[in-house]
Amino acid sequence: MTSSTKRVPRVPTYSPDKVVCFKVPANTEVTEKNLKPGYSNASKLAAEFLGCIVFIFVGSLSGLQTMPANRAIRVALAHGFANFVLACAFGHISGGHFNPTVSLAVALAGKLNPLLLMPYFMAQLSGGFIGALLVRAVTTLEEYDSILGGSVMPGANPWWQSVITEAVLSMALCNTVLMCAVDTDKNQLASLGIGFTVAMSALSGGSISGAVLNPARALGPGLVATIFATSKNATTMIWSQHYVYWGGPAIGSSIAAMNYRLFFAQPEWRLLP
Repeated sequence: MTSSTKRVPRVPTYSPDKVVCFKVPANTEVTEKNLKPGYSNASKLAAEFLGCIVFIFVGSLSGLQTMPANRAIRVALAHGFANFVLACAFGHISGGHFNPTVSLAVALAGKLNPLLLMPYFMAQLSGGFIGALLVRAVTTLEEYDSILGGSVMPGANPWWQSVITEAVLSMALCNTVLMCAVDTDKNQLASLGIGFTVAMSALSGGSISGAVLNPARALGPGLVATIFATSKNATTMIWSQHYVYWGGPAIGSSIAAMNYRLFFAQPEWRLLP
């Protein structure tokens, strides 16, 4: 036996939310890596909080009207790259959600402790607010007012078209997270797939609903834009269809979680044979 291994009668293994112990043969060799303790709930919430600050900061800045050339591509790539980088950095700690919609899907799929769901929401929403404040700190009032926080309806589409767009794209995002990152820990391209899904969503649905897919991306910037709004009309534009960014993603994440539990989960988690 090498110096890096030891014999133990019980091996602690760590899921994202709790410790699970199981019995193994007495002579099983276990490496130090397998004995590494998991992250605390405080670490998970800090990861979600900091991740949302960066995600909203990068995403909102990418939409400034002062750089109109190729704006749609710039916004899509900024959000996709940000999600990819943050998932690489914090995914092994908190799951790398940075989105209440994703956290809801993971919880409904049985992969996140329900008691952590509300704290995750609070960390993500507060991180979104701080990120939006930082955007305001580095832009002029005119620049910030030009994007109204960065999460408003881009056109005059009926509300139901925007809800459908947000629901379908949120389902795609949550499905990617569940299948690539939650269902297995062996997919080395999970973060890249999630980032590409975010970019794809922005490119395809941005002109209809804005392809926000994330209540934290909508609420924080909306609140800060309201605080610094220069007209009542701007405030009306921010909140008149804000519900789309909650209802659509909630529907999409619920459908993704249901599909996962019914058809796509590992056999021990799947509800249907």
